[in-house]
Amino acid sequence: MRVPFKIGIYLVKKFILPFIVISVLVVFLYIVQDFILNVNKYMKMDLHLLFKYYLYWIPYIYLQMYGVALLFSTIYVISTLNTTSELLAINASGISTLSMSIMLIILIFLITLVFIITQDSFVVDNYRKKIAIERKFFPKKIEQDNFNIRIKGHGDKIYYVERYFDKAKTIEGVRIVFYRKQDGIRHEIIAEKGEYIGKGIWELFNVNEYIYSSRDETLKKNSYDKKSYNLKDEPDLFQKSIYEMELMHISEGFQYVKLLRKYKINNYKDEFDFYGKFVFPISGFFISLFGIAAGKFFKKNTLVFALITCIIIYGLYYFILNSLFVLGRRGFADPLFSALIGPILFLFLGIFSITKADLVR
Repeated sequence: MRVPFKIGIYLVKKFILPFIVISVLVVFLYIVQDFILNVNKYMKMDLHLLFKYYLYWIPYIYLQMYGVALLFSTIYVISTLNTTSELLAINASGISTLSMSIMLIILIFLITLVFIITQDSFVVDNYRKKIAIERKFFPKKIEQDNFNIRIKGHGDKIYYVERYFDKAKTIEGVRIVFYRKQDGIRHEIIAEKGEYIGKGIWELFNVNEYIYSSRDETLKKNSYDKKSYNLKDEPDLFQKSIYEMELMHISEGFQYVKLLRKYKINNYKDEFDFYGKFVFPISGFFISLFGIAAGKFFKKNTLVFALITCIIIYGLYYFILNSLFVLGRRGFADPLFSALIGPILFLFLGIFSITKADLVR
């Protein structure tokens, strides 16, 4: 397969401007529609804070939307070559669509790689600041009582709680798992009921305390009718999920998923969302492959057709992907398998569509 360097550079140059313009446009439109829909809510904030709120949000917005910019730009560039008959001349000289697009594909992959790397620091850190402002000014209406809670608490601690009652600030059916990395010993607390005392302190009733070795052997067991613990977690941890995987760094998410699996606490949603931290950023790369193939179909009204095709491909991709995601989030399939099967399938379909694009005349 010949990789024509000059043609590759030419495609890259034609790609950059539409990509930058569409990137700015999708973020701008997203912010405008959000502001219009929530203008009354934002009246509580002064202009400076509102600016910071959106500034912190922009990296996360773009992470979700940059796939649109990649897809649209690839369709537009290839279809523009088709309109001017440059694509016909390139193919007539024996250069396939795949070989002429190699450098463009490499560029798109590098852009995707940047997002995978920066999402764990720049994106997450700024999104945390945005959420902090949101929680301060726009507290959500939430269900006061909660059931079947599986959630990460302060430090290396996971709660399994059957019921939480907000009015009494009590929890029932309590299991708390601790894990100390340095010596591999697990500490587990099982209690019938717990009452919140204040400042992160909970009083637990009918308590069984276990300490296990790294080989899950019981080293020590204590039983208490009643005992107070400084768990450093407030009742709103159980009232609503203040923990979100998208607010965690990859190392934090990995440790959480590792503990979930180790102690067989089936929180499929959070486990799947951890794998989704890798899948969503790379999705833009997969769907852009379809854009290269789709661009060969249009010779006129390239801007209009590029937009329409972009909407169709993007919508279809995420419809299929989210359908597969439901299986993983609800535990019908392994979360890792559900997260990966869709992107892998679309990767092969994207490459296949490019190789077959030369059959279009």
